[in-house]
Formats: sequence, C-alpha cells, structure tokens
Amino acid sequence: MRQSGGSANEALDLGAVQVVDIVADVVHELDKTGQRIQMVMERAPTIVADSGKLAEVTSSLLRDALEASSEDGPIEVEVAARCLAPNHDVGGTSASEREECGASVSVAIRDRSPGSAKRQRIDNMLLSAHQILQLHKGRLWFAAETGQGRVAGFCLNSERAA
Repeated sequence: MRQSGGSANEALDLGAVQVVDIVADVVHELDKTGQRIQMVMERAPTIVADSGKLAEVTSSLLRDALEASSEDGPIEVEVAARCLAPNHDVGGTSASEREECGASVSVAIRDRSPGSAKRQRIDNMLLSAHQILQLHKGRLWFAAETGQGRVAGFCLNSERAA
C-alpha cells in the first residue's frame, strides 16, 4: 500500500510492522559488539507504518546519541506500548498538539553521559526524521536535564498511522 506524504517526493510504503523488531535490528547494526547500547523493550502493538522509514528515524536518533556520548557512556533504548515523552507538550502551539499523546507505541533513546544535555543539535538528519514522523502522524520529541543527560524519541499511534 502506498500513501502520499506531505511533499511530492515522499511516499510511505505502509505495512503491518512491529516497532520492537525495527529498533532491535537498528541497535544490532550500530552496536555489533553489544557493549554501548542497552535495550529495554516491551512488546508493543503491531502498527501500520513504513518499516524502512521508521528504521531511518531510529538510526538517526541513535547515531546522534552515540556521537554525543563518551566512549563508555551508556545509551539506553526503550520501546514501550505507551508514550515515553516526559512532557506531552512537545513544542506544539495548537490545542490539539498540547493534548495528551495517547501513543500506542514509542521509542526513547537516553544518553546519560555527562554534558550530553548541553548538546542541542538539529541538522538535516534530524529534520528528515521529523518529516518522516509527520508523514506517519507521529511526534518527535527531545528533553534534557542538567546532570541527567538527554533523551530523544518518537511516538506513533496505530490508528493515526494508517
């Protein structure tokens, strides 16, 4: 099934996907030794999405966290059957964007390295991730706390992704 996205060049190749499987594949690809990334995953519902594009988003966020962390800095990737955003107001200005997320699945990538909270990098890679999630009617979010590191993630709703 193909669905046109927000721009003329974007199309989603939609199918039933398990976000847990997508994230596990990306983590394995980026951390072949299993030394730098810890996974915390619960089986989330199957959603309708473009698996390749969700892998691209996950890879972008995880690469950014790996680049920002120290060599021994812990990176945690969590997949849950609920919204993991620390704050449901993810920068939206309209009333609908400030509503509780209600996501059926979300992914959080936590970098607890010292100083990582100061790193605020928005580049083409993250802009692309944001655009892909908009096509899926999902949300990209970031949070940082001094001394606690930072977390980046995304939320998807199976009903809205179709």
